[in-house]
Amino acid sequence: MIYLIYRVRQGGEKMRNKGFTLIELLAVIVILAIIALIATPIVLGIINDSRKSADQETAKLIASNFGLAYQAAYMGNGGIEPTLAEVMGKFNMDNATVAESGTEYTITSKSENVVCTTATTGQKVNLTCKVNKENFAEASNSITIKAAS
Repeated sequence: MIYLIYRVRQGGEKMRNKGFTLIELLAVIVILAIIALIATPIVLGIINDSRKSADQETAKLIASNFGLAYQAAYMGNGGIEPTLAEVMGKFNMDNATVAESGTEYTITSKSENVVCTTATTGQKVNLTCKVNKENFAEASNSITIKAAS
C-alpha cells in the first residue's frame, strides 16, 4: 500500500501541490481505526480496574468506620460495652447509608456496589462486606457488644 501511495505521488509533478490523494486519506483513516480498536479494550479495562479498586477502598473504609463507631460508643459509655444500636448510632459516613432490619444492619455505599452487613452471635458482631456481590475479606470487622438483658 505504501508503494502504491509512493507511485501515485511520483506520477506527476502537478499532483505534488494539490494535496493528499484519496488513497492516502483512506490509509490514514484505516491506521487510526486500527489504533482505536487496539486502545479501546485497554482503556475500558483500566477504567473497570479503577472502579473495582475504588469499591474495595470504600468497603475498607466502611469496616474502619464501623470500628471507630464502636470505639466512640465504648468511650461514650464510660468503658462499658455498647449495644449494636449504640454503635450504629455513632456510625457516620457521607457516602454510605445504613438500614436497620430487626437487630441487624446493612450499610450500602452510594454506588450500591458495596454492601456490608452485621451478623450478631451472642455478644459478637461480625461485619462482612461484599464488593460487586463478591465477598471481600479485607473489609471485615468484629466487635463485642453488651449482652442482651
